[in-house]
Amino acid sequence: MSRYFLAVDFDDEIREKIHRIVRHYKTSDEQSCSHQVRWIPSSNWHLTLAFLGHVEVNKLAQLSGYLKLLKSKKRSLKLNFTKCEAFPARKPSVIALRAQANESINQLEEDISSMLSELGIAHSNKKLLPHISIARINPSPQNIDLRLQLTNITLFKSLSSHKGVRYERLERVEL
Repeated sequence: MSRYFLAVDFDDEIREKIHRIVRHYKTSDEQSCSHQVRWIPSSNWHLTLAFLGHVEVNKLAQLSGYLKLLKSKKRSLKLNFTKCEAFPARKPSVIALRAQANESINQLEEDISSMLSELGIAHSNKKLLPHISIARINPSPQNIDLRLQLTNITLFKSLSSHKGVRYERLERVEL
């Protein structure tokens, strides 16, 4: 059975901005601990908004309709990514570009949580920590400056195989 999550998907222009930052770390990593770092393919970069886990097929159809309602709220979502660091703090397993949550992303998180509750879809109630996972490992924090305009919410299906994880985009709604 597949697992699902809601996230902001990135266009090529944003992926290139992220790639410029990632390239710096990949280059500096070549002489230090490249054997310890597994870089996440740029096609899998996204900003997770809610992890849903396993969802019944009939709920997915309902979710699709509700996502379109989020579009009608026309909002400006901007995040300022300021750190590249190991994540989460206790037992780091990911290198992530981290952003500070702000009022607009907090409101979107609230709207999504309400929508999922209304649909009866179980979801994580952990507070959103906006980040883009770029690798699996544990480096020291680094300062960065990356500012992005967030333009969509995408429903992803997470597919696991012996080759690793691949994400399939099922539905994209522009904000």
